[in-house]
Amino acid sequence: MMYSPEMNAEFEQEFGHKKFGDRRTELVIIGVLLDKQEITKLLDSALLTREELETPEDWDNYRDLFPAWL
Repeated sequence: MMYSPEMNAEFEQEFGHKKFGDRRTELVIIGVLLDKQEITKLLDSALLTREELETPEDWDNYRDLFPAWL
């Protein structure tokens, strides 16, 4: 499919990444009276630190929460 140069530039800006390409993940949470700060705090606590991210050989030490998926 052909896109206009403007759309290509928009796609590149939105999805382009030199190392990882066009991968993207979004999480949408819909609800009433949600505590955005608490949700953000909990999600942020699940992120790897820069040190953890840069030492993938240590990843084997993490417990697999989804072993049945293998």
